Amino acid sequence: MSVDELWQQLRQGAGRPLAARRSGVSLSGLAGMPGITSHVVSVSDKNSNRKEREPRASFIAQLEQRQGAGDGGSPDERTQALLACLQRDVNGLSDPDRTTRRRAAEKLHATLLGPSSSVDPTALQAAVSGPLLVPMTRLLADPAEKNRELAASFLAAALPRLPQADMVLSTLVPALAERVGSPPVQEESEEMRLALAELIAGPLLARAPCPLPADLLQSLVATVFCQLQDGFADIKKAACTSVGKLAALAAPAGLPAALQQPLVQALAANLAHQHSRVRLVSLQALHSLVQLGMPLALMQEHVLPAVRPLAHDHSPAVRAALFSSVSLWAGSQMLGGGADADGRAANQCRAFLPLLLPLLLLGLTDEAEAIRSSTFAQMEAIGSHMAGQTAFDELPISVAPELPGYCHPFTDGRPSYRARSVVQAHLTHLLQSALAGLREWTATLRAAAARLLRAALIYGEDEVLPQLPTVMLALREAVADEDAGVAMHGVGCVHVIGVNVPARNWMPLAAECVAAEQSAAQRTAALVVLAALLHAACKAGTEVDAESIKLASTALDKALQATVAGTGPEEAAVQQLLAACSNLVCWAARSTSLVAPQLFQVLLQLWALQLSAGQSAAGAAGSMSSSAGSLTAFDVLSQLAAALGMGSAAQLCEPYGLTVLQSGIQSHEQWTHLHAGWRTLSALLRLCEGAMLLCFWPLVLPALSSIAGGHDREPHLRLELFQLLVALLEDGSKADSWQQAAMGQQLVSQVLVPGLVWRAGRLPAAMRFTSLSALASLLSQQRLPPEQLSQLAAGGDGQAAAGGLLAGVAGCMDDDYDPDTRRLACHVAELLIASAGRGLPAQPVAALQGELLKRLDDSNNHVRVAACAALRPWLLSVLAQEGPTDAGANSLTSTLLIHVDDPDASVAEAACTVLEQLAAARPNAVKPLAEAVAGQHLRHAYMDRVLAACKG
Repeated sequence: MSVDELWQQLRQGAGRPLAARRSGVSLSGLAGMPGITSHVVSVSDKNSNRKEREPRASFIAQLEQRQGAGDGGSPDERTQALLACLQRDVNGLSDPDRTTRRRAAEKLHATLLGPSSSVDPTALQAAVSGPLLVPMTRLLADPAEKNRELAASFLAAALPRLPQADMVLSTLVPALAERVGSPPVQEESEEMRLALAELIAGPLLARAPCPLPADLLQSLVATVFCQLQDGFADIKKAACTSVGKLAALAAPAGLPAALQQPLVQALAANLAHQHSRVRLVSLQALHSLVQLGMPLALMQEHVLPAVRPLAHDHSPAVRAALFSSVSLWAGSQMLGGGADADGRAANQCRAFLPLLLPLLLLGLTDEAEAIRSSTFAQMEAIGSHMAGQTAFDELPISVAPELPGYCHPFTDGRPSYRARSVVQAHLTHLLQSALAGLREWTATLRAAAARLLRAALIYGEDEVLPQLPTVMLALREAVADEDAGVAMHGVGCVHVIGVNVPARNWMPLAAECVAAEQSAAQRTAALVVLAALLHAACKAGTEVDAESIKLASTALDKALQATVAGTGPEEAAVQQLLAACSNLVCWAARSTSLVAPQLFQVLLQLWALQLSAGQSAAGAAGSMSSSAGSLTAFDVLSQLAAALGMGSAAQLCEPYGLTVLQSGIQSHEQWTHLHAGWRTLSALLRLCEGAMLLCFWPLVLPALSSIAGGHDREPHLRLELFQLLVALLEDGSKADSWQQAAMGQQLVSQVLVPGLVWRAGRLPAAMRFTSLSALASLLSQQRLPPEQLSQLAAGGDGQAAAGGLLAGVAGCMDDDYDPDTRRLACHVAELLIASAGRGLPAQPVAALQGELLKRLDDSNNHVRVAACAALRPWLLSVLAQEGPTDAGANSLTSTLLIHVDDPDASVAEAACTVLEQLAAARPNAVKPLAEAVAGQHLRHAYMDRVLAACKG
């Protein structure tokens, strides 16, 4: 091919559009080169099935045939002169060179629309709708993006200034539809697509006639539909603005259903967009379509499924817009019965109300106070407007008074009768929808269902009675939901029932649910429901029903027995039992006397459970320490006492304690540490004061003695017994009672001393240690006078055969299982000898010397120190009885001198202290021995102290 022929072909191709030239270029020769592909993929080709599309007729390409078409008028001379001046630049818009086209567009914009332009609107109209219209429109498809931007900018600036825009729109709208309104979208630049979307949403629709011609409306709907599907978020937002304006321009009949459906589907998809602003403007655009009329099927199939997730959107602005829109769709501002448009709107609201009511009620339980208040006001408006419709003409319009103590979850007052009537008319459907939603897998859906149920119960009030059994069972599952939000709203639902429904209706259901055979988790959930119902009834001041009180008390007793019968009571179950008891006392007040004995026994067992779980007793009345915010059984006992007009929980023992004790003490031989009788007894003894302890003692002593002396009884039970005795002996309110009626002596001789008997095994060793602990508490607190202690130590009160208390303590000093037991035995001996004083008989005191001296050779230094501490009061007791003899003093001195030189400083100090005491009393026996070894001892200071004590 010659050079001339090549240039001829290039000149022929220069006049064709760039897209046409590109289609004939083959890149197959470049295949395989690095960075070069053999084909070009545009944005519009993405996600295609690679099938070749059929070529379509190009509207913009055909505009060349309309070049020079005008409005048919006769321009005046000034306009003709202007057009003549612009002709060169107008021709430049069609120049093959892109730079020439760009300069022409810039010059035309500056001349006609620039800040310094003085072109009047008539001349501008003649220019834009005349020679400029076709080339400027064709420039929207220019291969150069800058030229396309200039064309869009020119049209956006020109449209607002034109006196008449009809002719421009008839050419511009199809061109835009071709460029960005039909898939695949030809415009590849996001910025350019955004500019065209803003052109449509702004100047174009602002100048569009109302109503729009059918052909323009269809083209614009197609264009906006494609823009709604664009991946660029700003384009979506601009398209949503266009939807609202298009809906207004289609009035009064509104958009046809065939045009509405694609827009609704595109908007529904955008409601799930990741940007909250896109979701918001999409909802607003959808609202504009619904307000101008929408078929029921379209609302049910497309709109509702798309807007439901917005009820729990993380953006408060989106949720607020949703509930505001839904309330308008449901008729909060539709008066009805007026003009045709109002009548159509009212009919639409009546049709939409059953569908929208579940969604609208979710706004009443939103986490934002402003949304709750706004939705409540909208519900009141809907009730007011709907009351004028046929379905509500017969309903009274008076507002019911507020319930006393009723704290509404959404507002300070009760919903109006009209608003409640609207909800009650659809209550069955609402409850079924909510109960079905509580079984969803997703926590968000379950939370929404719980919120719907709560709002429906508030407005439904006692109309819920026919379905109350089903609702109560569902709420038992809801309050135990693993999601905290679902559980919280479930408890809120229970509160509403407790306020709105009389106790005689819900108490049998709740009591049956608590007392039924079920798992521990289900029982705990049932207790939560009962506690919440009683709390709400108390707050609302619901009438107290005697039969309901008895049902609740019996159910709590059964729940307690079922709880302790398992592998072990859980803290959650105990807390819910306490909460239910507390709320029952609060609600019943003085009427609690009907079930006071049973409730008293339940609370005693709960208190014992808490104590055995590791919570310590404290205070004069045996109150229990607890973690912050947790409820204790002692707190509820005090609450019960206050409800019955008593000053303290301990006073409950006087009218009810003896009855409770007599009913359970008969079976003490079968008790274990989990037995209800034992738990009741241990808590009752902790709670009562000294006077009542004296009354109870003749009944409880045989049981305590049987447990302490029964070596075949359950070890856990015996350990709890001695722990109970320690608590009783340390309780100051019972101090005086131990010295009366030989109570303290009976405790020591019949309960504590049998626990000191040596038996092989670790468990008997633990019993000896706990028994010694109780003795240490008795002696350190000085619960018995010296004369009684002397009698017990010598073997009085029936203990002579066993050798007496002192012999029992001495036997524990040789315990080979635990050095702590030997150390504690030495400490008890020290306290016993010091407390009894000179009243101790000489024989048991002298017999103790051998055991104490053996402990000086113990392998544990702490035991050796404790033995030295016991030797000091022992020596005082022996000296008071004119002993020891010189031989005995010499033997004791020799032993102590060995330990004064002990490597352990604490043992040496303790031994030196005893030796000083002996030297002061028997210097003649100590001094020779001390002087003989003074030079041999490493601890010279100790020997100096002993010799100094010998000199007096």
